[in-house]
Amino acid sequence: GLERMIEGKKLYPITLLKNLDKDDEAKLGDSGIILLNQLLGRSETEISKMTNIPHERLHILISSANEILKNYKATE
Repeated sequence: GLERMIEGKKLYPITLLKNLDKDDEAKLGDSGIILLNQLLGRSETEISKMTNIPHERLHILISSANEILKNYKATE
């Protein structure tokens, strides 16, 4: 099903971030960032400029995204 396809292609949505609030989710989505690898593929500065999310908040989100991806890789 969908979950198998997502894991097979490693397309993990930002909604996996437990500390992501609706406001930040909307700001990221409006900037085209909907997957964890898209969040990790840009610098904090670039994302902050695109979304107006403060660096401190982005640092937390990016750290969480790294942890999630590390945990998924460990279970492969």
